[in-house]
Amino acid sequence: MPLASDLNPNRAERCAGCGEPLGLGPWWCIETQPFHERCAPWESRAFPLSHEIRRLRLLRRKLTRAIAAIDAVGVALRAAERRWPDSALDLLSASHKAIEGLDARMRELGWRR
Repeated sequence: MPLASDLNPNRAERCAGCGEPLGLGPWWCIETQPFHERCAPWESRAFPLSHEIRRLRLLRRKLTRAIAAIDAVGVALRAAERRWPDSALDLLSASHKAIEGLDARMRELGWRR
């Protein structure tokens, strides 16, 4: 959740906690009322950055899958390198297919090479 002050930094309102102007410092809108970050009733609120934890978990899963796909292609290319130049055309064909498969998997995960 972005800070309300990031969304509208010049909004001329007063803090619902202390009554002072919000100013340009960080403030949050909690149940439609603006609070300075230091004045917000945090003890009665759930952690406001839980969505970031969910986002990080999703990113970690994607990265784990991407690393596994990258490692598999790396293993295939190193094996082809060890066998080179025996069956060169077959090795090149298999290597290109592995790389194309990696590119497709990365696109599925939302990354571009």
